[in-house]
Amino acid sequence: ETEKLFTEMCVFARMSLSQPTSCLNCLFDESHGTDSSTSADIDPGENKENGGEGDVSKSKSKRRTSCNNLVVWRKNANICLHPEKLGENLLIVPCRTARALMRGKTVQGMKWDKRAKEVI
Repeated sequence: ETEKLFTEMCVFARMSLSQPTSCLNCLFDESHGTDSSTSADIDPGENKENGGEGDVSKSKSKRRTSCNNLVVWRKNANICLHPEKLGENLLIVPCRTARALMRGKTVQGMKWDKRAKEVI
């Protein structure tokens, strides 16, 4: 499981993202319009908040909000991805938490500061 999580984190880094926006399963589902989430998993206003139409009838606008797949985040994304430099810099959070943090929400006392690239 640890190797899978590290690999996923590296995939998002290769896409030039500071942090994973979701798990790879959700990313794949959304990018292929095959979101397998149920209506209870969808946040209908999220796409609208990000400049979209907020229309849940369009499969690409669906966003899963209750996915429990684990995602690895770095507390400080300015620290380079290297196994020797990860140490205490890692957070393992559910996909739904990663999504909420990316939306600017505070979750369990954590908030993502996108300018500083740090979890505060």
